[in-house]
Amino acid sequence: MKNVTIYKSALYIHKDSRRTIEEYILPAPIPFEVKQVKLVYLKQGKMVGNHYHPIISNRWELFISTGEVLFSYRYYTKVGITKELLNKGDICIIPPGYSHLFIAEDNKVCLLGMSNKIYNKDDAVVDILI
Repeated sequence: MKNVTIYKSALYIHKDSRRTIEEYILPAPIPFEVKQVKLVYLKQGKMVGNHYHPIISNRWELFISTGEVLFSYRYYTKVGITKELLNKGDICIIPPGYSHLFIAEDNKVCLLGMSNKIYNKDDAVVDILI
């Protein structure tokens, strides 16, 4: 069984009069072929997630945080909940079978999400972490 992995990425910001570029450098290879990319704009204090993707779905997810986000997760067997504060540039990789939940600490947070499969609501099982 694979576990949830959290990385502290290298973050570089480049600015000039035309634009600002934020670069998030992945510290390790992504363990899956990316099929879907999404931007999740979070509202302060609101929860997103509270579900898991069954092992049989083989859906992997990776999220990069652009700000402070409370990230909670546990294996679907419901044994213990781990809570981590993701900071700007932090990356979490979620294998199938792990419930996950995100709560933004402020209104200026976006999660860049990637997965190996296009989202299918039938592969998301509700699991209340909070």
